[in-house]
Amino acid sequence: MNVNPGGRLGDLTGEFGISAEIGPPSTRRWDVRLVPAAGLGWLIAWPAPLLPAGVLTVVAASALIAAAFVLALHRQTRAGRPAASRDRGAAALALALAGLAMVAATSAAHVHARDASPLHQPALRGHDVRLQLQLTEAVRSIAPAAAGSRVVVAARMLSGTCVGSCEDATIRSWTSSGDVLVFAPALGWSELTPGSTVTAVVGIAAAAPEDLIVAIAFARAPPEKIRPPAGVLG
Repeated sequence: MNVNPGGRLGDLTGEFGISAEIGPPSTRRWDVRLVPAAGLGWLIAWPAPLLPAGVLTVVAASALIAAAFVLALHRQTRAGRPAASRDRGAAALALALAGLAMVAATSAAHVHARDASPLHQPALRGHDVRLQLQLTEAVRSIAPAAAGSRVVVAARMLSGTCVGSCEDATIRSWTSSGDVLVFAPALGWSELTPGSTVTAVVGIAAAAPEDLIVAIAFARAPPEKIRPPAGVLG
């Protein structure tokens, strides 16, 4: 079929900037605009657990200021460069710096929660604690041990109370937040679902420095109290 460029089709294609010629599709290009942001994010996320929260906060603030500076400089230097390349370069750099700021700020919050947690005291002195926990993930089963089937529970600590002889503990009860990993018997724990809130007596061990969790907990019995997730009838 022949297309008459001077006809109605030619008028429409000219008006909307569409070519009436039919040819081979253009070469596809990979979109790599998010690669710098991902690279900088991983670059700070890898050593973040070993860095002080203050250092991570400074990195986050500096990256955010740098991103704002790049955008401001981009607006002042619009003339003299092709618009497409200028916009792509400035946007990619600003996005990478903003991603770095977000990862650093999130890591700083986790590191601060870990280092300032009241669980550090019972972890070092061997006290049991009664924790109120809210599950954040599905319960995972692990290989059976001599004591029977066991599970791993990822949860967020809501509050805690020192159990037993706590005369040497300066903090005996607290309301705090932080991620905790609980190793527990399958009985009473395996049927829990994310969002459930439980109260249990656990032993506490300090987490490894490279972890961002507050502590590792070891439960020897089923939870004392269980409240189903919001909106679910118990």
